[in-house]
Amino acid sequence: MDSQKLLDVGFKKIGCWTYLNSNLEYIVYNKIKFLKKNSLYSFVVSGDEIESVETIKYIGKTTQSLKTRFLGYLNPGKSQQTNKRINKNIIHSIKNNKKVEIYSLSDISQIRWGEYNLNIPSGLEDSLVFNLSPEWNKSGKNKLLTSSETIEKELFKNDISEEIYHSFKIKLGKTYYHKGYINPGLKSSEFFKKDGVVFIKIENELLESKIDRESNKNGSVRLYFGRKLSDWYKKKYEINDTILVNLNVIGEKHTITFKN
Repeated sequence: MDSQKLLDVGFKKIGCWTYLNSNLEYIVYNKIKFLKKNSLYSFVVSGDEIESVETIKYIGKTTQSLKTRFLGYLNPGKSQQTNKRINKNIIHSIKNNKKVEIYSLSDISQIRWGEYNLNIPSGLEDSLVFNLSPEWNKSGKNKLLTSSETIEKELFKNDISEEIYHSFKIKLGKTYYHKGYINPGLKSSEFFKKDGVVFIKIENELLESKIDRESNKNGSVRLYFGRKLSDWYKKKYEINDTILVNLNVIGEKHTITFKN
């Protein structure tokens, strides 16, 4: 069984995908694992009762919780090509009487090389994808760096993880227009890390804001970038205009850009 290859390196079966009333959903066997951060995960497809062969179809990694990461598979945005592709493959499998189970490997300890973090999930994912060649993995398939190249890659990028895109809209009310705020909204707030900072790119400059989850009564994120963002708003937009925004997540770095 293909799943045994995952079990042998520490993966656990934690859930499965379902498709009900035209909606993709997942069933959780282990809620704790779904809340863990810094995990590898895999989707394993098996046939009906007659055809019980298991096949590892996809292997991924995330520094976020699986609960947060899987939001992208449940409702992929227009620019989320990987999420759209995996969503389509999962639904297609289920419609063809296949079972799509979820495995994960979490609680991965961090290893440091001097002052730098070596990201174990990133390196292990590369090796698993190279050796197992999952059908749904597109980028990096059958490519494996040498150990020295992997170390160099980790040293210079420090915390490498999959690139995730999320899009949302903001409306420039008077307060935000004049003071340089951004309120992503409750649903989009789930894509942000719990705390820390977020960067925003306007023209050729990066501005920084602390992630504030206390100012809004519903616990959603508020970002305050100050006068420079306010001045930029005034050059480009009018009060009550609606703007499309992209959230780019690479490792622990969250960067916001405005869509054209």
